[in-house]
Amino acid sequence: MDPGRSGRQAVVTGASRGIGRAVALQLAREGVDVAVVSRHRDPITAAGAIAAGTGSWVLPFVADLGDAAAAEARMTAAVTAHILVNNGAG
Repeated sequence: MDPGRSGRQAVVTGASRGIGRAVALQLAREGVDVAVVSRHRDPITAAGAIAAGTGSWVLPFVADLGDAAAAEARMTAAVTAHILVNNGAG
């Protein structure tokens, strides 16, 4: 665990699989609360369940970041981020 990250909040886009999922999981292991964002519902729910076993909270979001206004409205209503990992492939 990185004590400098513990208690922080992160947003990880493209978090349903691959690099985004690995980053979200590592951040959660380090004590970071993570909002995970993907266009796909099933994988993002699974990513949230995996990271939830770390003791950090994980908030899954299904959003298409191609619609910037809608994505921003959803995210700002729920999360204040200290860390942003913009991994969306589009």
